[in-house]
Amino acid sequence: MSHNPKTIAIIPARIGSDEVYAKVLVDIGGKPVIQHAYERAKESGVFDEILIAADHEKITRTAEGFGAKTYLTKMQHICGTDRCAEAAREVFPGAKIVVNVQADEP
Repeated sequence: MSHNPKTIAIIPARIGSDEVYAKVLVDIGGKPVIQHAYERAKESGVFDEILIAADHEKITRTAEGFGAKTYLTKMQHICGTDRCAEAAREVFPGAKIVVNVQADEP
């Protein structure tokens, strides 16, 4: 990975959900949902870096366990795009392209 990445995937994830608590951690086929999203982004070959931006340490610990780079965001974001924007500003201030990859739609 480059020190000055040009194309970044940020996967926003939150512990809360209207339907299912911690749905990004639900096991599907032996892996958490978020791992499926991360692996699809990685397999695409499009991104210089992939980051999981989460509002809870349970998610960051899980993601780090399968090798993902993570960033712990503030909890009060209204939407995933706000979570991505915070992470992009803090982790990749020079990024040219930032793509919001949905965590729960692998």
